[in-house]
Amino acid sequence: MEKRKIKEIGFLLGLMLLLAMVIRIINNEDTIIDFKASILAIVGSALGVITSIFIKKFQNRLRKKPIYISYNINDKEFVNKLTEKLTEKGFSVLKETSIISPGDQMNNKIIETIKDAKVFLFVVSSNIYKSKFLKEEVLIAKHKGIKIIPIIKDDVELPSYLNNYKIADFRGDFEIAINNLTNTI
Repeated sequence: MEKRKIKEIGFLLGLMLLLAMVIRIINNEDTIIDFKASILAIVGSALGVITSIFIKKFQNRLRKKPIYISYNINDKEFVNKLTEKLTEKGFSVLKETSIISPGDQMNNKIIETIKDAKVFLFVVSSNIYKSKFLKEEVLIAKHKGIKIIPIIKDDVELPSYLNNYKIADFRGDFEIAINNLTNTI
């Protein structure tokens, strides 16, 4: 554990001991420290601090779990900007071009990556109907229980297989949209 965290735990334990003494004084009880109550307060505080540390680490691990972006190649510029902003905010982002190496079977590699993703972002633009694989990718994510968020880039009708999902609207201010998106991930 870091020295800083150890100091924080020590400080919190001392604070809890002081609080127990103050409560005894306020209640007009003998100011002699009740060691059983003090030990219980210290143990409870320590467990609370340790639990919060583990929760933070677990949240960080979830945040590190990748976000997969499904898009048509004609939206590459938009997706690169989206990827850059998500990466700046600490998210791990994967897309087709970052996972497929020469010689890989494209469909198998994409399916494996989608299955390991935390969130599946689906870019909806005027190019959506040009791709034959986007619908299949959505169905894979849906089948695996992965959170699906349609990213609306252009004024186009949402495909029927995405109607039940809350959208992230990127048709206006990009910075506002990216902040709204990262708050929901």
